[in-house]
Amino acid sequence: MERNFRIEQNISLLADDRRYDLHNSFSFEGVKITPHQVLLSFNPDPTWGVGQPPVILSFSGVKHLSLSDGFGTLPDLSDLDEVGYKDPADNDLDYIEYEEPSSPACHLMFRFGSDQVIRIWSQSVKLIAAHIVS
Repeated sequence: MERNFRIEQNISLLADDRRYDLHNSFSFEGVKITPHQVLLSFNPDPTWGVGQPPVILSFSGVKHLSLSDGFGTLPDLSDLDEVGYKDPADNDLDYIEYEEPSSPACHLMFRFGSDQVIRIWSQSVKLIAAHIVS
């Protein structure tokens, strides 16, 4: 999977010399699925994310997408617990791999409160950080 960021400590994304702490400084806003892409949106937390721009992860050429049963129906969806990698054949959701020793074939996995999960593999994923324009 081609990407413009690295995952740090399974809670942050590093891109363009900036650190986006999705666990502490952002709230998950939602997932949008279209025929050509999948978008995951995160907004800065009003207390811990002051000064951070909203973050969108744009997945193109999606070959695998799975959401846990009942995704979005349980509480605590706005809190990202961790993000990391899973081998495509590994269905044990109790742990997520770090940046190393992941491979380009690994799925990205996002675990939220209440153990809700998004698992995805695409040809490319791009982190887009955009300041809000009034």
